[in-house]
Amino acid sequence: MRDYELSPQEFNARLENQIYRVRAKLSELLSRISPIEKQGFQNCYLFYRKDNRFYVNLAVLSWYIPQEVGYLLRLQISEEIQNTESEWLEILLASKAQCLIFLQETTLWHTRDFFGNILSLEETKKTLEAIRPRFESKQKVKKPEFRRGYRDKGSLKLSHEHHSFWDSRKEQLDLEEKRQSRHDSLLFMLGFLGIPPG
Repeated sequence: MRDYELSPQEFNARLENQIYRVRAKLSELLSRISPIEKQGFQNCYLFYRKDNRFYVNLAVLSWYIPQEVGYLLRLQISEEIQNTESEWLEILLASKAQCLIFLQETTLWHTRDFFGNILSLEETKKTLEAIRPRFESKQKVKKPEFRRGYRDKGSLKLSHEHHSFWDSRKEQLDLEEKRQSRHDSLLFMLGFLGIPPG
C-alpha cells in the first residue's frame, strides 16, 4: 500500500479488525453463501458482478470465512478471471500469505482507498449480494421425440464432398502463447515480491 507510515504488522491487524467488523454486521449475508449442507448444492457459485473491485474484495474475504466456502469461492474466481488481463489477482488467490504480502507491497491503492472503498462495509455488502450458490435445477424430464428422417433437410454433405476449411492450429497456438505470457508475468511478479513460486 502507498502508506509508508503503516508497518506490515499494523496493516495485518487493521485488516483483521476490518474483516471482523464486516463479518459481525453481515453474518446473515455470509450464511446465505455457505450452503455446504443443503441438498442439491453443485459446489459452485454464480457471480453477478465481474469487476476487479468485486474480485479483490471477495478474494481477501475468502481467506477469513470457513475453509470450505473460501476454497470454492477462490476456485470460482480463478475460473472467472482466466481470460482477463488481471493476472495479479491470481496472487491474491494462491495463499493467505501471498495475499497479505501483495496487499502490503502493491501501489495500486492507498490504505485509505483500500479500507474505505474496496473493503468497506457497503462494498462488501454489494459483493456478497452479487453471489448466489448454484443448485440443481428441478426441471421436468423431457421425453425424447422420435422423428423419421433427418432434421437437416438435406444439408448434410456426402463423405466424398466433405471439405474442412477451418484449421484450428493457429488459434490453438495463439491461445497457448497468451497462457504462457500470463504465466510468465505471474512468475515475474512473484519474484519481484520475493515469493517463491509453488
